[in-house]
Amino acid sequence: MTNEPNQLEPTSGPIQIKQIQSSTSLREVFGPSAIDQAIRNAVALCWQHLPERERTPERVEQEILRLTQRALEDFKQDFHQFGFETPDTPGKR
Repeated sequence: MTNEPNQLEPTSGPIQIKQIQSSTSLREVFGPSAIDQAIRNAVALCWQHLPERERTPERVEQEILRLTQRALEDFKQDFHQFGFETPDTPGKR
């Protein structure tokens, strides 16, 4: 390997990956606006992906609600499938 700029040298040991210490850290980093921004981005992306003749606020709302409902149903199913239930989990099967 040469010593040219932007060249990576091989390592002989494991790669160290810094882990996030807790979910509280994520909350502090992203704050309450992160979810709002993600939803707004999804709405804009939905608008862009619809055929031009179907681009109305009502049609975007219909698609966003459909996709959100499907995502929530998948989340609930995955929650149970991966064993995250506890005795006091609401909606436990």
